[in-house]
Amino acid sequence: MSASGDKSCKLWDVETRKAITTFEMGQSVEDQQLGCLWSGDFLLSVSLSGYINYLDPSSPSKPSRILKGHNKPITKMCVSNEGKTIITGGSDGRVIEWSAADGITRSVGGDGHGSQINGLAPAKANKAIASVGLDDSLRFIDQDTVTYSSSVPPLKLKSQPRGVHNEGELTAIASLDSVMLVKSGSVLQDEKVDYEPSCISISKNLETLAVGDSGQDKSIHIYEINGGQSMTMKKKIMLTGPVTDLAFSPDGKYLVAADGNRKVSLFKTDSDYEKGNPREWGFHTARVNCIGWSPDSNFVASGGLDCSIIVWSVQQPEKHLIIKSAHVQSQITGIKWLDGNTVVSCGQDGNVKTWDINWQN
Repeated sequence: MSASGDKSCKLWDVETRKAITTFEMGQSVEDQQLGCLWSGDFLLSVSLSGYINYLDPSSPSKPSRILKGHNKPITKMCVSNEGKTIITGGSDGRVIEWSAADGITRSVGGDGHGSQINGLAPAKANKAIASVGLDDSLRFIDQDTVTYSSSVPPLKLKSQPRGVHNEGELTAIASLDSVMLVKSGSVLQDEKVDYEPSCISISKNLETLAVGDSGQDKSIHIYEINGGQSMTMKKKIMLTGPVTDLAFSPDGKYLVAADGNRKVSLFKTDSDYEKGNPREWGFHTARVNCIGWSPDSNFVASGGLDCSIIVWSVQQPEKHLIIKSAHVQSQITGIKWLDGNTVVSCGQDGNVKTWDINWQN
């Protein structure tokens, strides 16, 4: 068996020195073949795209199976379908849908960003995924067809997006110098701000919006939004470092935030955002990049520049669980919960990993 830059693989008869089967792998540059492997009954090749192809001599017109993934750093991740589906976006604009049960993947097609993905968020009301990228646009991915939606045109943003979140039919985008609320493709609010938004989260009741600041201010800005009909500044919460990620808990009782000074901070929403963790959650050794809530709102998982994952307990704030070198020599860029006992993480190494969490009381 041989693989070639002419976008084909071939099987050769050694005695006659003639090709007996030719596998045409496609017409694009990324279909060039970089290598192959014949192991027992399995014939595999790897494409320039990074995809791994299973080849069947009885059906050479197309691979019998293609393993799709990332060959560039993963920048953002979200989960949908009640934790059954994982969606990841890379620095090259590629978006991959993963089945949490068996790891089967599908590549998102259609007119995408073509550049780095800066935010992904499930839009459950429309069975879609909201995405923002360095092309300064908001787009929606149809999960039924696994393609960028043609019925909902891209929304051009005025500045570079830094994060996106969806709740109900309301989508919020944090851009470099503004905060935007969108519903059904129409802009409800577009407020210019004097700080540098880095991340954003909408409360479950659609009444509150939290926006993190990655600039000198090092603060969380809390807005009353009245279901998206208004945007009124309510409170500013100071942190010790630039805000890198934040999220309201599923039950709406807490807001958790991560910052560049190694800290994870918990706040109570029903007590004017007073601290919810009396003991400092500061066991990361470098910047915390991402956080995620467990479905029951009892645990927070965080991933950082130190390549480690830490699980924090809301009920027992003095305890935590550390997974060191979760992504070896690679910072963690996304972390979510699939269910009450399983965490999924991604990193600049291009890998997606799932973890069984066994919390010891």
